[in-house]
Amino acid sequence: MNKHPSPRRIPFRAPQGFTLVELMIAMVLGLLVVGATIGVFLSNQQTYRINEGLSQIQESARTSFEILGREIRQAAGNACGDSTRVANVLNNAGTDEWATWAGIRAYEGGEATGMAPFGTAPGDRVQGTHAVHIQGTDGLGVGLAERQSAAQSANLFLNLPTDEFEAGDILMVCDPNQATIFQVTNYQSQNTTVVANSGAGNPGNCSTGQGYPTVCQNPGTPYIYDTNATVAYFKSVTWYIGHNGRDAEGGFSLYRARVNQGNVVREEVVAGVSDMTIRAHRSGMSGWDAPSALNATAWEQVDALELTLSFLSASDRITTNLNQDDGRLSRDLTHVIALRNRLP
Repeated sequence: MNKHPSPRRIPFRAPQGFTLVELMIAMVLGLLVVGATIGVFLSNQQTYRINEGLSQIQESARTSFEILGREIRQAAGNACGDSTRVANVLNNAGTDEWATWAGIRAYEGGEATGMAPFGTAPGDRVQGTHAVHIQGTDGLGVGLAERQSAAQSANLFLNLPTDEFEAGDILMVCDPNQATIFQVTNYQSQNTTVVANSGAGNPGNCSTGQGYPTVCQNPGTPYIYDTNATVAYFKSVTWYIGHNGRDAEGGFSLYRARVNQGNVVREEVVAGVSDMTIRAHRSGMSGWDAPSALNATAWEQVDALELTLSFLSASDRITTNLNQDDGRLSRDLTHVIALRNRLP
């Protein structure tokens, strides 16, 4: 009798897991993958912050030079052209910087300005930074409708109704021969008349006579503005670098101090501007001068300014040098801006 072979038995093995060595290898590989992922993430984050900082600097530079350049190009002029003969009947002319006609002037880092004094509070000027003071008219203005009489020398009759002017406004009236800076004491809307009497006001007028040169007593120097004259707002502004009170974002901004009815108002214009350096060019000269090298007569010959602005990113810890500006990105940019009213 044949015997059937018994089936081969497969030995039983208990289920087994990974060995310690295998687990350690897997953990090391996992850590390498996680580390590489974190490195890529941090690198992308840093690249994003750098690009964001560069974008902010570019935007700040574009805005700063556009606004500041526009005002410098219009400096020392009025709606009638270049202002070489300017009468000034304001009571504080010669005392307050904003009320004293200069056209344009720059100040070095150690020179004080009346409209933007040095300090550390928000809006105060940063010690060691340059500033520029600009004067002229703001806008096209309004023309006169009829000639004044000698008895109406303090009245300016406008050629169209307007709600632009009111009592307390500082205006400049001009014609091809001269210009006059004065304060409105009354605006008569019913007959569109700007009145510039002497007496009350802030600072008020010292004379009703609007002729050049100024004599601060009534009747002063008489002058009659005709229908070829124009009345516009008088602009007297100082651009400077100021503290903005936001140290976490760099702490500095480009500021503009302006006059509103005899009061100085300071406004933050562009954040992230940390320094300003100015040099001046005079007509007929080949070089550039520091502001302190020019006197009042020399400033009347200035026809261009060279502005160098320094910009900081709001985000810190971007660069490898954390000891400089807390690691913020910084760029220095220079523009040359010509005074349109003094070009040949």
